[in-house]
Amino acid sequence: MVAERLAALRALLKSYCLDAYLIATADEHLNEYPLPNRLRRQWISGFSGSAGDLLVGLESAWLFVDSRYHEQAEQQVDPQYVAVSKLGLEGALTLEQIVSQSQWQRLGLDPWTTTIEQSHRWQEHCALHGGELVPVTPNLVDILRDPAELTPSAQPLRALPESLTGAAVANKLAAVRSQMQHHNAAILPVTKLDQIAWLFNLRGQDIPHNPVFLAYAIVTLDSAYLFRDAIDGAIAAQLPGIEILPYDQYEVVLAGLATTGDRLLLAPRQTTWGTQLLLKEVPAHWQEAEHPIEQLKARKNAIELAQMRAANLKASYAKTLTLMWVETETQAGKHLSERDVADYIEALYAQSEGYIELSFPTIAGVGANSSIVHYGNPSATVALTPGSLLLLDSGCQFWGGTTDDTRATIIGSATDEQKKRYTAVLKSHINCARQIFPRGPPVAN
Repeated sequence: MVAERLAALRALLKSYCLDAYLIATADEHLNEYPLPNRLRRQWISGFSGSAGDLLVGLESAWLFVDSRYHEQAEQQVDPQYVAVSKLGLEGALTLEQIVSQSQWQRLGLDPWTTTIEQSHRWQEHCALHGGELVPVTPNLVDILRDPAELTPSAQPLRALPESLTGAAVANKLAAVRSQMQHHNAAILPVTKLDQIAWLFNLRGQDIPHNPVFLAYAIVTLDSAYLFRDAIDGAIAAQLPGIEILPYDQYEVVLAGLATTGDRLLLAPRQTTWGTQLLLKEVPAHWQEAEHPIEQLKARKNAIELAQMRAANLKASYAKTLTLMWVETETQAGKHLSERDVADYIEALYAQSEGYIELSFPTIAGVGANSSIVHYGNPSATVALTPGSLLLLDSGCQFWGGTTDDTRATIIGSATDEQKKRYTAVLKSHINCARQIFPRGPPVAN
């Protein structure tokens, strides 16, 4: 199947006069975890990790993954069709090195799946050997897929009260507009889903394990737009003064606002290149700056901090009970599998007040599986045997916060080698926790 899909994609490359095509993990909203219908890299290569770039040339293809995914890529990717570049290992070529060595004239990518800042870097890199970065729409992978697979499944939204958020939507909009005026900007496009969820105090479940929802937003000095299909009337009633429009109207409305001549604020690291290219078709002026919502969202108010602490306390309680259960059961000679551990902790999470869902598939790995960093499919047949290490990496979504923590424990007695390695990791964590960072931005030498 991979061979057929790569062949079909290469036929498209030729029709677009491209030498290669870059398929990023991210979707149109720069999500690390894209919507299920936007898992383009996985559809082409079979690799399901949450990070990694796929570069497809007319004759070869490469998947670039960091150390978290070295083992997973080996298991999921057929080297006959896609070469895996294990970044960080000696001899592993980076994506940039492959592009430089190949000296392609036309490197294509979907501009809606990369940031403005990333596009600048790619343009400069391509120009070094006389090539160019070519924005290609629609996404070439989407052209190959069944249209029925591309239709998103919108889930109901939930409006959060101020008792969980600590600030009303009106207050957040006022703070955003104040930052916009500071940058002499009157229009702010918002493409990232976590920013939209924060701004409007809404949560959704369009993406598994992520409390966000498919939407765009635009904020001006006197209005705000939310582009989302199928919003319940009760939810809309809690957003007075917000104009709610269909999702596919984002580009039309933004282009229309840009014709007024008002300056737009574009955050290079938080805004899609596709948004910037859209504005090149109209007489718009923009100011590049850090995204106001990203900065405001990072400054937690007292209620947000309390909710975060409460969420982690509930999750820690469940994890402590699970580790105690594992120790008690294994000491009694009971047979436990990786799946048993995952099921046990997930059941405890679900009993906690305000629980929504897991924040990612539970990682419960024993022995060799514990070294697979994102081992998200605990086995019902792999047993917790004496002398083996158990890695338990899990977390959950609560209405007031998200949790994610990792614990490692030994089944039975540890060997001297296991103690040595465990202690080395513990010392590293202690050193990181005690590190003192200087105030202010980094200063170049």
